[in-house]
Amino acid sequence: MSPDGSNPTPLTSSAGSNTNPSFSPDGRTIVFLSSRVENVQIYAMSADGSHVTRLTNLPGGCRSPAFSADGRRIAFACVYDGGFQIYLMNADGSSVTRLTSPPGENQAPAFSP
Repeated sequence: MSPDGSNPTPLTSSAGSNTNPSFSPDGRTIVFLSSRVENVQIYAMSADGSHVTRLTNLPGGCRSPAFSADGRRIAFACVYDGGFQIYLMNADGSSVTRLTSPPGENQAPAFSP
């Protein structure tokens, strides 16, 4: 939308929910959550809504995608062994690594500049 709130433009039109958008530091990519297939997974798209790509394919639902300051990585939470754990992946969805382990819930990761 325009800075004054006028001219809102939908960027997604798929079935399921599409929530929690987050811009990359350079403003060219948006990561978001979607339930368009099954469990909530992380997707990326160009800032104009084109080039939608699924980044995660994990058995549990995901939450809270956050770009690193350089835009090269994304931290997020996903269900693992009954609770949310924190993961890290490259911005293209490769090299997914779990950073935390049960027991306990670990959610809402964020990078510090």
